[in-house]
Amino acid sequence: MSLGNRFIKGIWSENPVLRMALGLVPALGITHLAINGVIIGISTTIILITAVLVKILTAKVTNKDVSIYVDIACVAVFTTLLYRLMGVYQPEMLVQLGIYFPLIAVNGFVFQRLSQDVTPTVRLADALGMGIGYTAALTLIGIIREFIGLGQIFGVAVINGTLAPFSLAATVPGGFVIVGLLMALCNALSGKGGEINE
Repeated sequence: MSLGNRFIKGIWSENPVLRMALGLVPALGITHLAINGVIIGISTTIILITAVLVKILTAKVTNKDVSIYVDIACVAVFTTLLYRLMGVYQPEMLVQLGIYFPLIAVNGFVFQRLSQDVTPTVRLADALGMGIGYTAALTLIGIIREFIGLGQIFGVAVINGTLAPFSLAATVPGGFVIVGLLMALCNALSGKGGEINE
């Protein structure tokens, strides 16, 4: 598989949220505002790529038994560093994200991508594609939820009038419904999903 195909897979056919149902906690918990999805998505991408770079650099000096511990340590350290930086430069945003920012350190799709046995260039292309796909999915979910639930997009009022926003969309149960509908749409567009294996 070419690097371009590997990159595109993370954005569409293996999108962590909409196709693989990984990293759903922030997708449901904080994407009632689109900016939250952007920040968590970009932060997760940065952490994933830096962890991949460390994995590439340490591959020759660590064996498979040790590499999982290196991965865990890298993700935890980089999450903590980014958390501290945000605390200094964007404390209001950090308060808004709450516990969901530190939870990047245990994001399932990050460790799933780190555990692959592929070449360094493929690993980097995969991490970049997955990060962009994850950010795009969280942002899309956030835009839909913020528009339906609050009548805004990125904090700018779009609906001005007597039509009241559908506030359920800004709650976690509403997030479940929207994510489920988006997954169904992705499956319909790709012609996959819903198969029954007997």
